Amino acid sequence: MLKFDEYCLRALEPYDLDALYFWENDLNSYTNHEQFYSRFTLEKYIEQAHLSLQEAKQYRFVLSKVNEPDLCFGFLDLVDYDSIHKRVEIGVLIAPEYRNKKLGKRALIRIESYIKNHFDIHQIYCYIAVDNHISMKLFESVGFLKSGELKQWRKFKDNWKDVSIYQKIL
Repeated sequence: MLKFDEYCLRALEPYDLDALYFWENDLNSYTNHEQFYSRFTLEKYIEQAHLSLQEAKQYRFVLSKVNEPDLCFGFLDLVDYDSIHKRVEIGVLIAPEYRNKKLGKRALIRIESYIKNHFDIHQIYCYIAVDNHISMKLFESVGFLKSGELKQWRKFKDNWKDVSIYQKIL
């Protein structure tokens, strides 16, 4: 468990299934939906969540409270881990009722020191839809720099969206 104030980033648990099922199947939560996930599929995913970042090349942290560990109000994902080039993509998802409390910023600061010290990560990056100004502001607030833009990179419903690439060298 990675603590920051009264909050924490913790491992996925079986009791997170309902939250995971909701977010993975909510069309408005991600802009790169490829499919919907059954409870069975997500149960199997949670069973494999014990694999390390090096083994699975990804890791999902749950945003929670230290004194309410069964609470899940968001996720912080590390994906596409590359051990040769020492980089990993990062994503943050926070439930609307927990936004605007600087939790995303504090979680990013906490995870940054963890991955730098435990995995020797040199660089973290993310893709943000160009109209997602809140996410841009969040990542810029912790030192990410916009390094480029990809045109019509993600399809969302019937429209193509451009994305900005943000990077932070650690």
